[in-house]
Amino acid sequence: MGSKFTIMKRAHVAAVVFAAFVIGVLSFSGDPAHSESRKINAFERFRTEMMLTPGTAAPAFMRPEALERWNRTVRPYFVKNIDELKDFFALSVIVARIRKPDMYLFYFNPWVDGVLLTRWKERGGGWKIEDIYLASGERVRGQDVSQAAITRSNLTPVWLLLKGTFIRNIVSYFKDMRARLMNGNIKSFLSWFSLQDVDSRADLLRVKLRVYARTIENAGYLSKSGIGPVLTGAISRLKNDALARNKKKLAGYSRHADMLGSLRPDIIKSLRVDWVFHDNGVFSVVLTPPVFPRLFIFLNVNRSGKTETALLGDLESMATMLQPAASTMRYTRTAQPTKPPPPSRKVQNYKDAKGNMVEIITEKRGGKVTMTTRINGVITEVLTF
Repeated sequence: MGSKFTIMKRAHVAAVVFAAFVIGVLSFSGDPAHSESRKINAFERFRTEMMLTPGTAAPAFMRPEALERWNRTVRPYFVKNIDELKDFFALSVIVARIRKPDMYLFYFNPWVDGVLLTRWKERGGGWKIEDIYLASGERVRGQDVSQAAITRSNLTPVWLLLKGTFIRNIVSYFKDMRARLMNGNIKSFLSWFSLQDVDSRADLLRVKLRVYARTIENAGYLSKSGIGPVLTGAISRLKNDALARNKKKLAGYSRHADMLGSLRPDIIKSLRVDWVFHDNGVFSVVLTPPVFPRLFIFLNVNRSGKTETALLGDLESMATMLQPAASTMRYTRTAQPTKPPPPSRKVQNYKDAKGNMVEIITEKRGGKVTMTTRINGVITEVLTF
């Protein structure tokens, strides 16, 4: 695909195979992406304001000690291109840890493998940041993060190095990183605040270079005269069809027509290009909405401008469904035989672009998800995850 990063094999074909699983996963989610009522707390406001005006947001949310560290360690790396810093926050999801009386929040951007750890304390009725540290994913995973270890190959986001389908890889990576952040030793994370500036520079350089390289990579495709208009046209068509709630048109190129056509308008309008890949004449475009960064849309567009695939994904919901079910067994004095809990079950019916009646039955049992697809009453596919 001519990429400066590792080649991703046939992402567009693999994504189609994975599409039904995505439908099943999203059917189980609470789906706030389709709800008009939503609350924004101080922690989300910080993310939102940092993606708009970081120059004024940082001093507004940080206490003097945290702001001094921010200005000394993080800000200099983005001063020449503030859009890169805005981009980091725009596509970050929040993972929270509580260790009273403080609140620890990770602003985790999976697309560039970077994590901002913040320590918050409530004083005088308001929450403020007491300390910060911007870490690379390598530090979270316990890998070598020295500046000397930085090479072109290990700057590639780890989910692009995995074998298999694109969507499965990004979800598996997100699941692993989220689990590390949620369940890792909190004292280990807090030790980041005591690291020297030389360690901070090594982390920052990795994240900065990934943001920069992705920006250059995407611009290379979108600025080409024969390719850019094709991709932007396909993206505009998707947005227009979704905003118009034209599920009939969406069904012509997406098995997620119902869900795409039900997304909140602000999500659709905020969609931006996250990554662009190319393989054998097909361009794969990942779109993400800053107003709801856990979502993504995966587009496959051929050179003629025809959209072959448009899949909606939810990192949080999909990662949760892929995790083993937590045990709720309690030991009693006398062991009693127990019945397995009834499976979670979801049935979705719709008509595809060719007029076929499609029924997708998704069941969750014992930590696994089984998804059965029937077309016109005939079982065509059974997948277990």
